[in-house]
Amino acid sequence: MEGARTKGLEATLAAERLDAIVTPTNGLPWLIDWANGDAYTGGSSSVAAVAGTPSVTVPAGFAFGLPVGISFSGPAWSEAKLIQLAYAFEQKTKARRRPTFLPTADFLTDRMPDPSKAPTTKKKE
Repeated sequence: MEGARTKGLEATLAAERLDAIVTPTNGLPWLIDWANGDAYTGGSSSVAAVAGTPSVTVPAGFAFGLPVGISFSGPAWSEAKLIQLAYAFEQKTKARRRPTFLPTADFLTDRMPDPSKAPTTKKKE
């Protein structure tokens, strides 16, 4: 764990003169597939966990009606700076919405054609 911190995350931050690395917390959200399980596509939150350094996640918006987050990861003892950055992001974007529990989500509806507008053909009698 020490190497992941000092030779990985903290070395990168120092070399690039950065206060934090900002990444999507996870890949795009997915609906639960009861037959095949979750479609987890990976995420960035494990980097700080493995390095033993702080990370804070805040709402970043929505994709297909489901929430997505953004993570701020920094060197050891940088919690105050990360909270400051995360708070500034929240205040600027206003991405957080009150949670709701829906029976289903509008997955891919912004990319799918509206079936009510599909061309129709009439049968000849």
